[in-house]
Amino acid sequence: MILDLMPIGLLIHQEMGILFANQAAADFFGSTQDALVGQHIFDYLTQEDLAKTKELFAAVFSSEVAKQVSEVSIYNKAIGRRFYRLTSARLPWEGTPACQILVQDITTEKKKDKQLKNMLATDALTGAQNRRSFIDYASRVANYDRPQPCGMIFMDIDHFKTVNDTYGHDVGDIVLRKIVFRAEHILARHIFDAANDDQMPPMLARLGGEEFAILVPGGDENQSIRLAEELRAAIADSPIETYKRDIPVTASFGVVTCHSGDTSLDHAMRKADKALYVAKDGGRNQVVAHSNIVAAEISDTAFVARQKVR
Repeated sequence: MILDLMPIGLLIHQEMGILFANQAAADFFGSTQDALVGQHIFDYLTQEDLAKTKELFAAVFSSEVAKQVSEVSIYNKAIGRRFYRLTSARLPWEGTPACQILVQDITTEKKKDKQLKNMLATDALTGAQNRRSFIDYASRVANYDRPQPCGMIFMDIDHFKTVNDTYGHDVGDIVLRKIVFRAEHILARHIFDAANDDQMPPMLARLGGEEFAILVPGGDENQSIRLAEELRAAIADSPIETYKRDIPVTASFGVVTCHSGDTSLDHAMRKADKALYVAKDGGRNQVVAHSNIVAAEISDTAFVARQKVR
């Protein structure tokens, strides 16, 4: 009775199967106490969790290990998928070795951790990823086990200072949020295509102010240019609705393609920014690829010393 009143699940487990389960464990596994006896915890785990839990079992049944901890997810028809922390320890037992497994529901804890990570990774105003998240993701793409090209697109909202000065920063914030919404609507299709092609999905990030970046894993220059042009048209073709008035907005884009073995992320971002500057300087509301820039048209000295016209 005392064990059945525990809010934490308890299993007494031999290597071949479960000897005892309290009521909480039965509830967690969507079963009854009697039905769990003779079953194995492995029967309830995903393939990913199975591998690490088998290692835990092998260790806990060894006399050298007093306790092992693992986190798993279990699907229960009544309550859906939940996350549990398994704490296993060897039990003194006559005959066949046994262990006790404490099963603690950590679903709420995992959700809070995920929410915190999302807060740290996203821009509070627009919901896009932030600069730090973009750089971390770019590093993961660079270390992907299948070498592939990667498109990088820099996007800057044209004359955004004028929007803020004319209508106020609250309206400017609306414009930024709605542009991100339009961009993510387009990127959603590319995320689906990437999943079908077993590639890492594209990412949209706000680098600061009105400047954004899109990373396109697996995207060559032509694909990245087409995506940038699609984004440009989606922004330019219809005004942004705000509570003051509908505001026509355009954006400029710089595109660069990165390849495995390229010098650094900073170097690629510098190229994308240089292409973006040419798009801005050439009239705005256009897409420029870095590969199409003639060195004489924009020297490094002029680039560093330029006055921003964004």
